[in-house]
Amino acid sequence: MKQLLRQGWIRAGVPLSSIESLADHSWSSAVISYILVQLENEFRKRNNFSLLNVEKAVCIALFHDFQESQYFDMDKSLENLVDSSLWGNIVTKINESAIDNLIEDIPKSVQNSIYKLMKDRKSEEYHIAKAADLLDLYFQAVEYFNRNWIVESQYKKFTKKTLSKLKGYEKQFPSIRELYDEPHDSYYYLAFFIHLLLIVCTQQPL
Repeated sequence: MKQLLRQGWIRAGVPLSSIESLADHSWSSAVISYILVQLENEFRKRNNFSLLNVEKAVCIALFHDFQESQYFDMDKSLENLVDSSLWGNIVTKINESAIDNLIEDIPKSVQNSIYKLMKDRKSEEYHIAKAADLLDLYFQAVEYFNRNWIVESQYKKFTKKTLSKLKGYEKQFPSIRELYDEPHDSYYYLAFFIHLLLIVCTQQPL
């Protein structure tokens, strides 16, 4: 995963030396998941709601693209070449086979744990990890646009689609909705804060 670059950014024309890897994206998504769960749990404590499992959310984020290390990052443009009614089944079959290949030589108990993570599509922890995944994509588009590595039309395409999906998670997680009166600016500043945190952790320059 450390060696595989994200295909969408290759197609967008970002310099190869600056494109995030699958590992970069997964780790950033996990960090964002941790932050979002903490924010959500603070809200839930104040309102006596059941809390999210931060470890589960972070692990789901870490493993959410695990299978792609077997077949490279799947370019979303492939979906346009296949009947939409078939696409979901194709992706599911590919992912299941990829996971089988990746974990076939590790102890059965660990295999079962990974399968459980990878097949979780209904829990709140899965959904908040997906929100983190989207937020990382949003921030990456902002960063590449600010560095003039994608043009304005590409930037608007990435951010519009991503923010639209994030809106759905704001409805599910009240703490996220409370934070953002103006989604574009709010997500940008949260992403910038997270980016600063990642810089501190990795000691990478801006």
